[in-house]
Amino acid sequence: MKSARSWWGLEWESSPFYPHLQLWLSLQVELIVGSSEEVIPRLRAQHQLNRADLVLLAHRPRYYLRDLQLLEAHALLPKDATVLADHVLFPGAPRFLQYTKSCGRYRCRLHHTSLPDFPAIKDGIAQLTYSGPG
Repeated sequence: MKSARSWWGLEWESSPFYPHLQLWLSLQVELIVGSSEEVIPRLRAQHQLNRADLVLLAHRPRYYLRDLQLLEAHALLPKDATVLADHVLFPGAPRFLQYTKSCGRYRCRLHHTSLPDFPAIKDGIAQLTYSGPG
C-alpha cells in the first residue's frame, strides 16, 4: 500500500508551483510508463494506489478532461485532492475548464502565466480542489 499522501502525475516539468511541490517530491515516487487511458484504471489493482492527493496534468490538454473523469470514475481522488493542470489557455483545454467550473465538485483557481520561451503568449495553470463526489 502506498503512503497516506500519494501523488500521481502524467508528466513533471518545471512549474511556478515547484517550491510548493518540493515536499511532495521528498516522498517515494514511482514512475509508471504508459497511456493514461490504460494506466489510470489499473492504478489501484496493479500499483496499490488507493488515492491521489496531488495530480499533475502537464501532457496534452485535450486529454485532461478524459483523465480527470477516469480518476473520478475509479474513486482515486479523495476530498480536498489538488489537481494542477498546465497549459489550460494555450494551447488550451476549454472542455476541461468548462467541466471543472460547472460540475460543482471543484473549487477552481486560474493562475495566469506565459510560455517560458515566448513571454508574449499568455497561458494559465488551473489549480483545482476536489470537494468530493456529487
